[in-house]
Amino acid sequence: MKSLWISFKILWKYHKGSLSLLMFLKILMGLLPIAGIWLAQQLVNEIVTLKKGADLSGFFFLFTLQVLVLLFSFILQQLNQIKDRKLEYSFRLTIKKRIFDKIQRLPYITFEDPRFFNQFQRLNSGQSKILLMIREGMNFTKGIITLSGVLLLLITINWWLIPI
Repeated sequence: MKSLWISFKILWKYHKGSLSLLMFLKILMGLLPIAGIWLAQQLVNEIVTLKKGADLSGFFFLFTLQVLVLLFSFILQQLNQIKDRKLEYSFRLTIKKRIFDKIQRLPYITFEDPRFFNQFQRLNSGQSKILLMIREGMNFTKGIITLSGVLLLLITINWWLIPI
């Protein structure tokens, strides 16, 4: 958990706007399944209460909303992937630039030291781990939001109204 916090601080230091947008997208993506389930529930309730020759405008409205939620969910996933890749490339570029700025100030004899070379290789390969931890942390948060919302929705259903 500590390494997740450190990774978050490093990423926040250099890319506040992109990280904020990515977090907002993940929260929205966590809420959309709840909206989809609620709309499906309302759609089923509308179908059950329909009578022959009744007005179908409520049904079509809910159905259209359901399709729009699914479409919006797809668009958010695509936008999330694009922003995630852009953040990844931008972060890697920033870190590499900072590493090479520091390396330029070192004496040439340092480059012959195998310990320095090993640390340099670990620095170059460790960037993806920072992003992976942030990505997995946001996905975990998205899952918690979805799970708690679905549980809350299930608790609020009037179960005694359902015929057995």
